[in-house]
Amino acid sequence: MTLALVILLSGCGPKPNRLGPLTTSSNSGDQASGEITPPGDSGTSSDPAWFRKVVDSGISFVHDSGVSSEKEFPAANGSGIGALDYDLDGRADLYFATGCDFPIDLVQTVQVDRAYRNLGGMKFTEITQSARLGFGGYSAGVAVGDYDSDGFPDVYVACYGANVLYHNQGDGSFIRREIEAGVAETSWATGAGFFDADNDGDLDLYVCNYGLWSLETNGYCHADGNRAVRLFCSPKSIEPANDVYFENQGDGTFADRSQAAGFQQRAGRGQGVVMADLDGDHYVDVYLGNDLNANSLFMNNRDGTFRDETELSGVAYSAAGVPQAGMGVDAGDTNGDGRMELIVTNFKGEYSTLYENRGPGLFLDVSLKRGIGRDTIPYVSWGTSFADFDLDGWLDLLIVNGHVDPNRADAGEDAPYHNPALLWRNDSQGGTKGSFTSVHGAAGDFFQEMHSSRGLVVADLDNDGDFDFVSGNQDEPPVLVENIHPRHDAPENDEQEAEPRRSVTLKLVGTSANRDAIGSEVGMELDGHKFIDQITGGGSYLSNNDYRMILSVGTSSTATDGTETQGTVSQGTVRFNGTSTPWLSLGNLAPDGEYVVVEAHDPNQPPTAWRIDDVD
Repeated sequence: MTLALVILLSGCGPKPNRLGPLTTSSNSGDQASGEITPPGDSGTSSDPAWFRKVVDSGISFVHDSGVSSEKEFPAANGSGIGALDYDLDGRADLYFATGCDFPIDLVQTVQVDRAYRNLGGMKFTEITQSARLGFGGYSAGVAVGDYDSDGFPDVYVACYGANVLYHNQGDGSFIRREIEAGVAETSWATGAGFFDADNDGDLDLYVCNYGLWSLETNGYCHADGNRAVRLFCSPKSIEPANDVYFENQGDGTFADRSQAAGFQQRAGRGQGVVMADLDGDHYVDVYLGNDLNANSLFMNNRDGTFRDETELSGVAYSAAGVPQAGMGVDAGDTNGDGRMELIVTNFKGEYSTLYENRGPGLFLDVSLKRGIGRDTIPYVSWGTSFADFDLDGWLDLLIVNGHVDPNRADAGEDAPYHNPALLWRNDSQGGTKGSFTSVHGAAGDFFQEMHSSRGLVVADLDNDGDFDFVSGNQDEPPVLVENIHPRHDAPENDEQEAEPRRSVTLKLVGTSANRDAIGSEVGMELDGHKFIDQITGGGSYLSNNDYRMILSVGTSSTATDGTETQGTVSQGTVRFNGTSTPWLSLGNLAPDGEYVVVEAHDPNQPPTAWRIDDVD
């Protein structure tokens, strides 16, 4: 099967002309040059920046979409990024997926995925060869998970033509195991994610498949009224394919249970996937962003099967009842009611859709009402993440953007290829719960630049107790962005000094629950309110975030409400993923530290928390 696939992909005739290097822009431009001015917002240039770009990180990777004059469709969708601590040194390392030229040559060694070890201080060194990585096919999605529960994170790469499973050997190197493990899916895969579907303590795998496409069926599409300007064809020209669900057998292998589990009731050109407990039953559900098909929601039946709640739940379409582009997805409690909201990013002329969780299995499109929708209409949006970037206890929202065609200006279209990233602050603390305010103007230098971005990964890259991020860009180097938010509220009067907000970082380790604790929750008291955070599988766009949790514990001045006692946080609780696991105390945790929290073998007993010495 693998040999036949290589021959098929490698024997498609002469290689078409590659497009010239795409113009990258780190400055705002004008419409005529195919650029767009960053949007305005409530932030001003005098406000403290939230983020700054990292220069000289040591990452030399440059993404290659493989696009040529033939406009091969997979090249439009880009590739993702994975964050993982592959060597267990306490730092988030990075895996970058990339495309390659068509027809695909699986033995080429130039256009390959690359991996970098985090040295601390926002410095990285390449470990692609030493770690025995460097897949040379057409890579799209990256999923990270310890599928065999040996303590070391493994990597699954979703590709066009041949998916790859890299098993972490624990000695700094990986070995390919997709054939032995039974996950050598050969469809056109995009996103993927690990999760424990049946609460048996090991990680299962969900793989999104986009559609039925080949070089032979690649159509010629053009701008309206101008056949000379070739564009990528519409997703509607591609027949959607069924996704695949692999159940972990507990012995290092997987079995295809897609049909039996109920996942093949609809095909949808899947792209983004996120796994989270959306109805509070302690079982993880699956939400999918589908391209110009209804987004899919599969609720867990708690017996190894799922039911399709797509049409009944309210998350299939926009408020107008129409399907949208469905790129990136994420889940998080944005209004503090203990239920997980959903975000899905979409195409230019639509809007990124925020679905508010109104109760078990019911959602409402509140994008415009909550301040998200209008800002996103001008852009093609991809990677996205809910994260508490300013450590006020409430989840903010980040979206990266970029059009699919760099040549639409040639046809006179107002569709710039390079777009700015967007950032919203969660205003729940002083305003309507779950509402957002755009802060793009005050966010920092990266938000004034233009890129055609795709993947997005969020992680604490410098171990300073806040969320940084990496934006993956089409045919460009990625951009590492460091969180430099001042972390404080303005003092109430001139006699007061601003108190910095503090955080605690938790790495949950399951014993009865899956090793990565996907689906587990942590609660933290802050200013009289209990915040719930959950470790989710998948998320963003074709990417995998760091599984570590960063929770705000307020400022020193909040000690009066009992949140902090003699320099320790005593109000934290954890509930590991499982059928009937109770909320358990985390004990006394010191702020500004990182803890490994290990589930007790008796699920009714409190976990053990070890503080990790500072790693920078």
